[in-house]
Amino acid sequence: MLTFILVSALLLTVEGQSNGGRQAARPAERPPGPRLLTTAGRYHAYRGESVKLPCAVSNLGRRSVFWLKGDNLQSRELVMQIHGIRRRPVAMRQFLQDVRSGKLSTEGTNLIINNLSAEDIGTYTCTVAWAGQSVTHVLEVTDTESAEKVVMEYFPPSKNTTVAEGSSVTFACRTPGFPQPSVTWYREGAEDQVLQMGPVLQLDEAWRQDAGRYVCATSGGAEQQGTTFTLHVQYVSVRAAEERIEVRTEDRRARLTCYVEGYPAPQVSWYRSTGQIAEGPKHRISAATGQYHLEIEQITPEDLGEYQCYVHNGVSRDLATVTLSAIPGQARVLEAKQTQHPKTYNVTWTVESVVPLRLYIMEYGKKGVPADHRNLTYIGVTTQPRGMTYVESGLLTLDPASTYEVRVRGVTQDNQQGPDMTQPFILSTGGGTSAKVARMLRTSLPILSRLPALARNILQ
Repeated sequence: MLTFILVSALLLTVEGQSNGGRQAARPAERPPGPRLLTTAGRYHAYRGESVKLPCAVSNLGRRSVFWLKGDNLQSRELVMQIHGIRRRPVAMRQFLQDVRSGKLSTEGTNLIINNLSAEDIGTYTCTVAWAGQSVTHVLEVTDTESAEKVVMEYFPPSKNTTVAEGSSVTFACRTPGFPQPSVTWYREGAEDQVLQMGPVLQLDEAWRQDAGRYVCATSGGAEQQGTTFTLHVQYVSVRAAEERIEVRTEDRRARLTCYVEGYPAPQVSWYRSTGQIAEGPKHRISAATGQYHLEIEQITPEDLGEYQCYVHNGVSRDLATVTLSAIPGQARVLEAKQTQHPKTYNVTWTVESVVPLRLYIMEYGKKGVPADHRNLTYIGVTTQPRGMTYVESGLLTLDPASTYEVRVRGVTQDNQQGPDMTQPFILSTGGGTSAKVARMLRTSLPILSRLPALARNILQ
């Protein structure tokens, strides 16, 4: 009895305004009242599916929304009440089990009916309490076994398309029916990310990352359907693993690598200014999972310079450039000899280098001296190499009775320096008291050797 009275009061607010009653004037300072935003609709679904009946309300405030089922005042039943503040639904006793089982639920002020059956067919009304506003929806439920199959129309007919990178792409699908089904587009595997709504999906510029499968899903019409379109994007891409490679003279070998991607699978070739490089004893070409390698053995000065990794697949082409240079090998000090000048030493070293040398940097200092306190001297190349072997010497003026560390590095004509020596050359200089005694003895020995003969001459 209480339910009937409440329903009657609600319906009077919906329909009673036409009876000529006057609505009391609201105070001017009262805030805006609730406003129903949803328009009436007709919804169709199949048995076992779910449907959402919308009822969007703005400025609901503390008021409540009521959902009723029935075609007229006498037959309408109150299904549930949704409080405006808590948005927590309160179902009537006869619908309480449906809420507990999950058949009935809400989303905001919208009503959701799950696992549809013939008993759910009818008229549903959403009304805003004491606001004189309501909206009525009609729900139709069809048995899937008796439904007539509707053919989906789509473009392109093959549902596959291949375009060059940067081109536009259009997919379309449509299912006849009334009301016209809604169409949703998303990428396969990302159903929660809607790309577009409507029968046409348009990509103004398709890039390689856009390649894949796209799903067109229709719902809300005579039948729910979906189809998948496949997009292939033609492109090539290449980049060098290292844009500049320095060859160590000790190795005299190099491996050039480029990373290649593309659709269709591209062909890869290596070039120099002299033309395409063919595989042979000096050059070895290999590939594995998008990586393409060119290995060069026994490098000579003629092998230095630019190399191109060129890719093409009949649609696109690209290239990457790798510059091959060389640095001198590690210097090796052969000896250090004292000259006629007691403090001057002639240091001799050798350096192996694929490329011509311009000068040498000699770094020296007393043992234990920090690197930033060592002396540097620059010595030009004065001798011609034998093959790739340079031998050079330079003079150092050093303190007597000291121990020095000497390091040498070769420098190429394009200012590429060789590596530091693994261990410095240790040079110990003579001099001091012991040296003075030695010089005095060397001076005195000739005189002392003549003393016996001088004594015999005196005695005679």
